[in-house]
Amino acid sequence: MQRVPTLADVLRVAREKTMRCFLEIKASRDGATERAVAAAMRQGGAARHVVISFDEDILRRMRAEEPAVTLGLLTEARGRECIARAERIGARKILPREDCLTKELVDAARERGLGVVTWTVDEPARMKQLIAMNLEGIMTNYPERLSLVMKGIGEGK
Repeated sequence: MQRVPTLADVLRVAREKTMRCFLEIKASRDGATERAVAAAMRQGGAARHVVISFDEDILRRMRAEEPAVTLGLLTEARGRECIARAERIGARKILPREDCLTKELVDAARERGLGVVTWTVDEPARMKQLIAMNLEGIMTNYPERLSLVMKGIGEGK
C-alpha cells in the first residue's frame, strides 16, 4: 500500500529539488486550513511557494498567518479587475483561466509588478501562443507536452 504524502512531505521534496509549489486552498470555514498550510510552509520555506485561491478571504487569512508567503489570485473573470483585486489583498500574482488571458492583461499586470500564471493549458497550439506572451508560468495536465513545445520538438512542433 502506498502512503499519501503530507504537505510537509511535498514541501520537503520541493526544497530538495529547488521547486516552487502552487498550493490551492479551495475552501476554509474557520481558518484551520490556512493555519495548517502556514505551519507546514514555515518548515518548508514559505517564501519559496505560492498559495493560490479564488477566495479573497482565504488569501487575507493566509497573509495574516504567514506574512512571508506569496499569494496568487485565481480568476475566471475577463478584463483587468483582477489586477485591482490582487492589489487589494496583497497578492503578487494573478492566475487567470487561459481563455480569459490577453496580452493586454499580461502587460497591465506587469506594469503593476504582478506575475502572471495561467491554467489549464493542454493544447500545443495554445501553449505556443501563451509562451509568446512570456508568462511567468503555464499550468498543464501534460508537463512533458509543455516541455516539448518549449523546446520546439516532438509533439510540441
